[in-house]
Amino acid sequence: MQVREFFREYDAFVPQGDGDARALLRLDVRRHAIIADNLDVIEGKRVLDIASHDGRMSFAALEAGAEHVIGVEGRPELVEAATRHVAGYGIAPERFEFRVGDAHEALADFQPGQFDTIFCLGFLHHTPHHVRLLREFRRLGAEHLILDTPITLDKKLIVEFTLEDTSDTLMAIGDRPAAWAGRMSRPLLEALIGEAGYDFRYFDWPRLMRRLDRPCPEITESKYADGRRVTVRCQRRNAGDAFVLADPPRGWRVPDSRLTRAVLTRARRLRRLFR
Repeated sequence: MQVREFFREYDAFVPQGDGDARALLRLDVRRHAIIADNLDVIEGKRVLDIASHDGRMSFAALEAGAEHVIGVEGRPELVEAATRHVAGYGIAPERFEFRVGDAHEALADFQPGQFDTIFCLGFLHHTPHHVRLLREFRRLGAEHLILDTPITLDKKLIVEFTLEDTSDTLMAIGDRPAAWAGRMSRPLLEALIGEAGYDFRYFDWPRLMRRLDRPCPEITESKYADGRRVTVRCQRRNAGDAFVLADPPRGWRVPDSRLTRAVLTRARRLRRLFR
């Protein structure tokens, strides 16, 4: 199959030096998985893009027909670039807004029901506050979340913490030279999605890789290939639904209630220890 050469058409989002065919194809393949595969929850929808970087996926959502997009990004120079690029490609100013701010603090300013779809793309592994973030998503009550994140392959409920260089625009932000960030295991990611009130399904990266009409080493030789990076579409459950549905829709997964209880039990024990 062919993927649309989107970022060749809109190359303002491609940094100088990254414009070679392999890098462009990687961006186009990621756009296919994140945007083209989710048009039904983007077209005509109000979208929040957490850690929107230079606005590339915000713009892709607008180009795909999103009604309105708000992007939140911690680095002012990236917000300026996003605004310039999106406006430069002719998107009406009333359809988008990019804000400078800490993602966690910015979420508190939004109201429940303000968004239909939330993007959280490449951010979950740059924060240590995963529970706080997913609970804010639950409060906002968007019908869908689209997550894209590296994970660990550990089968336990763990987070691998690391210090990131805050001078690198692809890493965590902070007012110190380094900031803590954490990469979740798959079981923990699934449990927190469940606690936030969502069912989920993974994008089938192996299937897409097999169908590509030309090789894309930046995807086939990356974390996507071995399951260390995932793209997840989450759908909000109706209020009162149990964690485990008797007959979930084909392709969808619901969080294991035993796993969720284990997460909550451990959290309560930790709270008691640190009182």
